[in-house]
This record gives sequence, structure tokens and C-alpha cells, in this order.
Amino acid sequence: MTVVGPIPGLHVRGGGVAFPRDVNASAPELTNDDVHAMVLGPDWREQLQVRGRDNDHAERVWGVRRRQWCRGLDGTVWVQTTELAEMAARRALEDAGLDKVDLLIVATSTPDRMTATSAARVAKSLGLTCGAFDIHGAGAGAISALITAAQFLLGGLSTVLVVAADAVSPIVAPDDLNGRLLFAGGAAAVVVERRGNTRGLLGGLMNSAAVDGRPFTVPGPLPPKPDGDYVFQQPDAEYRYALYHGWKLLMESMRRKFIAPVDLFLPYPITLPQIAAAAEALDVPLEHTWHTLGEHGCVGCAGPLVSLVERRARFGLDGTVALAAVAGGLTGAALLWSFSEDK
Repeated sequence: MTVVGPIPGLHVRGGGVAFPRDVNASAPELTNDDVHAMVLGPDWREQLQVRGRDNDHAERVWGVRRRQWCRGLDGTVWVQTTELAEMAARRALEDAGLDKVDLLIVATSTPDRMTATSAARVAKSLGLTCGAFDIHGAGAGAISALITAAQFLLGGLSTVLVVAADAVSPIVAPDDLNGRLLFAGGAAAVVVERRGNTRGLLGGLMNSAAVDGRPFTVPGPLPPKPDGDYVFQQPDAEYRYALYHGWKLLMESMRRKFIAPVDLFLPYPITLPQIAAAAEALDVPLEHTWHTLGEHGCVGCAGPLVSLVERRARFGLDGTVALAAVAGGLTGAALLWSFSEDK
């Protein structure tokens, strides 16, 4: 377990989000019934009955009502990951009132290209010449990027732009109904700065574990080949069990190391039951959690940062906020952040 902090004075100066339709109006916003019809065909109601599922299952059980895809079932590409990242980053800079920063970090598990740096393309689009690099931390990528940014700010930088973006829909199989209902595309960005010596980061945790079972992943080896191994696979029971215990370990470690009441919990959101289990492990009432599953579905590593930015925009940030993610077979990251009307 890697323990970070505290780092006083850490502050969110600006934030922004972006979804496929923000970049390309042709990208559809799909209801659950839209997805049912696209994946199962015109007799989708009967197909759901055969599967023993109601047509409101995705909303009632998982909490997802709508989502935006980056690529259609026929292969039509509406939006790429870096385009989402660029728009979210631009909005964050505008919100912060800045046209440059000292460092750019982009978290993604779905880059446009296998080897090219997503951060470099985003920097070019924004006219930035600062240092820029990617972080690939699966679902924990955004929080790992925030913790990394905090270290650079502690080292003397003034501002760091952290962007998280994922385009998950292009790697979900066309006939994978669960995956098509759950996963979507989105991005979020924050400008983080350090000012003063009050509040700020109370602490952060990072850990990893090699676990058995079949994880959420695209199993094909690199370089890619045109076969069936290059679509997202659903995890098996063994991996789900490991994932549950990974969340429990990280949350219990957070409670022990950082003794502070949590006013708001922003977990990596995939489904409502997974959010509830994470909140229980952190010993936070479910009503103190916040997520955007209903509006956006699971947008990969961008999820916790989307929640942070949208919560800040709607209500401001005040009190102690916990962010956490466990994913990727397994890697975990969590932080505890103290805000005071930070908007």
C-alpha cells in the first residue's frame, strides 16, 4: 500500500466535462429501450422475456437510464478519446480563467492509437507546450492522475491540468447487451493548483494485487489482430469476488489511515450495487454518495472525475470528499480531499 499526503492548499480552480454529442451532434444519446432494440432487434421485448429480464432492469438494478456512444454498432466512428479529452480540458481551462498550465496529465485506457501519447495531442490542440504524459490505470486512472498531480504541486509547480477520458463503447461487442447498456464515452478535466496552507488533500492511497479469474478487459495480445479477442469481455465470478474484496481492502485501509468524517463519497461508478458495496466498506451512508450513472452510464476512468466536476458545478464542493476506484485486475486508488466552497 502506497500512502500519500497530507498536502495542504490543494484546490480545484476549474473543471469541465465532455460527452460524445458535445463533440459531434451525430452521436446519439440512447435510452435503455434504444439499446434493447439495437442489440436484440425489433422483437426485443420478447427477447428480454426469454432472458428473464424486465425492460426496466438496467435502470432499476444498475441505475443506468441513458448513455452516449462514441462508435455505432455498424462501426461508424462519431468521436475519439482524445476529442473528448480536448473538449473537457478546454472547458476546464476556460472555467479556471487560464490559457496555460505547468503540466498536463491525461488518464485513459482507450487511447486513439496503441503507442502515440494522448496527452501530446491534447496539448497541441490547446496550444500548450508544457510537459504532458498519459496514465493508464484502468478505472483507477483518474484518481491516480490526481495523486500524481498533487506530488508535482508539492514539488513546486503552480497548476496541473488533469484530464480523464475513455471511449468504452468501441470495444464492446455488438451483441453484448449488458456491456452496451452499461458502458459509454465521456471525459472530465480539472485544473488543480496549490495555494495557502489550509484544507487540501488529507491523504491518498494506491495499491495493486494480482488476482485470478477473467477480468473486465480486452484479452487480445498486442499488436491487435482482426479476430474475436479484441472486444471487451465480462468478468467471471472469481474475478468479481476478488474485485469486491479489493474494494473492501482499500476502503477499510482508508478508514484506518485517515480518521476524518466523509461528507461526500464519489466512487468509480459501474452499477448501483457496486456503489452501495463500496460505500458500506467505507462506512459512509448511501445518501452521502453521488454519481452520474443515470445520465451517462459508466464512462470508464473518467467516472469519478465527472462526478467531481458536475457536483462542483451544481452545488459547489464543501467539506470532506472521498474519491476511490478499484479496477484493472487489480489496481486501486483513493484520496480524501477537504474543500471549502471550492467553486
